[in-house]
Amino acid sequence: MRRTENPNMFRLLFRSVFWLSVLVILILGGFSGWAVMRETHTREELAPEGGMKIQVNDVELFIQAGGSGNGPIVILVHGMAAWSETWPTTMDALVENGYRVIAVDMPPFGFSERPWDRSYWREAQGRRLVALTTALNLEKPIIVAHSYGSRGALEAVMTRPELFKGIVLVDPALDEIYAGSSQTLPYAADLALSYEPLRYGLTALIM
Repeated sequence: MRRTENPNMFRLLFRSVFWLSVLVILILGGFSGWAVMRETHTREELAPEGGMKIQVNDVELFIQAGGSGNGPIVILVHGMAAWSETWPTTMDALVENGYRVIAVDMPPFGFSERPWDRSYWREAQGRRLVALTTALNLEKPIIVAHSYGSRGALEAVMTRPELFKGIVLVDPALDEIYAGSSQTLPYAADLALSYEPLRYGLTALIM
């Protein structure tokens, strides 16, 4: 006996897929709108008073500094989805103990400029930290880095060890660091992030 297809099942499946697609579009549209609405001012208008911009290689880095004199220098490097305001308590404690402190916004977070080529890998971040150290003529600073910020910090210290006195890693995220190409995103990820509503939606979720 020949089996017949159930048209009701196909209609139910079609409706389910249709309404699921509508729901996904509405969610992404909402997140996208949220992200766009928050981008209504320039970096200069929103950046905290007292900070400063330093040109390093390909971008302008925004930094906040504390302390004075000839005390030891500490560069504070934040982790994923954070910025220089991660460190106010740490900065205050270090300044009270005679340190000079520089907290830096590492792209793409905070008020630093985003590079045109979206290079956020440890090599690029390491070069920026080296360039920041030389641009400010910092004498043997100690780098303190948290989470994913540890990757660029470690790269800077390992490639130019003569510039730094030491490095402190706080809960470092160093997994999956290996030799080989790390300069490009996987094709699927790059294609997905090239779609503006999805990119805005993901930005709104993590920022």
